[in-house]
Amino acid sequence: MDAINPSTIKTINIIKEENKNVIKIVTKEASEKASLLIPDDAEIFINNKKATKKELDNLDNSTIERMDVNKTKSRKTVVKVTTKNNK
Repeated sequence: MDAINPSTIKTINIIKEENKNVIKIVTKEASEKASLLIPDDAEIFINNKKATKKELDNLDNSTIERMDVNKTKSRKTVVKVTTKNNK
């Protein structure tokens, strides 16, 4: 943790599980790179509603319950996000 510059941190999530606690740190750089991996022409759905890449980028990572990325037969990328409050 001492090696991480606090100004580079985008989010910190603490996940409590039965036998352990997990601290997940996402840096601003990693967050930006992850966004670049999703093609601009991808179909994006947040809680089954069509969304834009910008809406996906603005979504707080700590609210995401599940994210599925699939390729269709026509090689189109489809991203489906389910947030925790929409289980």
